[in-house]
Amino acid sequence: MKKIILLVTTSLLSFGSLANCEVYFNDPADVAKCYEDESFAKVTTNLKKLTELSKEQISYNPNVIKELSKSQKDWLTYRNSYCDTYSNYHGEKNNHSNCIVRLNKERAQQLQADIDSN
Repeated sequence: MKKIILLVTTSLLSFGSLANCEVYFNDPADVAKCYEDESFAKVTTNLKKLTELSKEQISYNPNVIKELSKSQKDWLTYRNSYCDTYSNYHGEKNNHSNCIVRLNKERAQQLQADIDSN
């Protein structure tokens, strides 16, 4: 159990504030949920930044905001479905949360790359 939490903690140190989850929560399930919420907050922040950049370029592609919103909805559907399936195959506690956090981190990085390329 501690290995799983340590793995999540180690993989998320680049998010900065995520290290506080273990300070504020004692129950492993609460810690895992905190990591999920914090990592998704980074996704949301980057999505908002990219949306604002896209609005500035609206004359280039007027459908970009709609497409970006659809992309996010589709990604959330994929993330949730994949992590549900993944956690069924891997019976360790917090596997679902670890999956959510990992995919959130990847999505945040993907959105940041899109921001940086604008």
